[in-house]
Amino acid sequence: MAFRSKSPSRDLVPGDLILLEAGDQVPADAQVVSAVALRVDESVLTGESVSVAKSSGVEGDRNQVMMGTYVVAGRAEGVISATGAATAFGKIATLTVSVEDKGTNLSRQLGRLGRQLGAVALGLGAAIAATGILLGARCCGNGNDGECPWLLPSFPKVCPPS
Repeated sequence: MAFRSKSPSRDLVPGDLILLEAGDQVPADAQVVSAVALRVDESVLTGESVSVAKSSGVEGDRNQVMMGTYVVAGRAEGVISATGAATAFGKIATLTVSVEDKGTNLSRQLGRLGRQLGAVALGLGAAIAATGILLGARCCGNGNDGECPWLLPSFPKVCPPS
């Protein structure tokens, strides 16, 4: 059974015959079995701005049309060789999804610096608190209007006035 290229890709399976003409988007990867002046824009896959001539009866990529590319000139018949994720476009999409976001070098270094500064700040705070406790400073009720003098820069009026 032959399908027009405007048939939904979900209805196509490997082995189906598709008919392509100028202006059509190729619905699946296919091998060209007959072609008349066929030129295909493969810029979606390759980034090349020049369309590529395709023909039947030759080896390699010259007789393959790929899903997502556009026919810019001519007509062709092709036998579908792959659909969905098995196509060249599908493989690229799979690779794109599987790539992890590792972040930039700058963001990794800034994150490390932030963790180091946080650890130093916690260490200094703990050292200041321990020194105050060891020296006998009392936080509340020391006759200083309820303030804790060794925490004054960070937390004024920690305790309610007595």
